[in-house]
Amino acid sequence: MPRPPRADDASGICHVLNRGNLKAEIFYKDADYEAFGRIQ
Repeated sequence: MPRPPRADDASGICHVLNRGNLKAEIFYKDADYEAFGRIQ
């Protein structure tokens, strides 16, 4: 049985994973990582 679709609510909180496929690095500079942390 498939899982139900995710809610698409603009006012909701969403969990974001910050890793690449096969645990590949996605942030190459500290500034990029810090910018990602500031996004709300």
